[in-house]
Amino acid sequence: MESIQSIHEEALICAKNYKRAESALLEILQKVDGRKVFRELGFPSLFAYAVSALKLSESRAYQFIGVARKSVEVPELKEAVRQGSINVSTARRIVSVITPENQEAWIKKATDLP
Repeated sequence: MESIQSIHEEALICAKNYKRAESALLEILQKVDGRKVFRELGFPSLFAYAVSALKLSESRAYQFIGVARKSVEVPELKEAVRQGSINVSTARRIVSVITPENQEAWIKKATDLP
């Protein structure tokens, strides 16, 4: 029978892997978008590619695409996700207001506020 501690340690590893996967998916979506890989594969848009080829839900596709695209303009946003300060869901909430000029304040708010 597994101990409470071993189950907890496994949960910690899974959470850490999930955070790494979010960051990696942002990175690759930027490459797919930048090089228009989705068009070469016959998809009309990055969204269609994310939903059909990557099997993301529509809402997750919108979240990741929005954050990936805003991260081109504000690389610190992607860095905050990479570091685990915020997750993609939280980052998505600030993409409409974050700019290179106000990034520090918005990333801090996203990190500190629930």
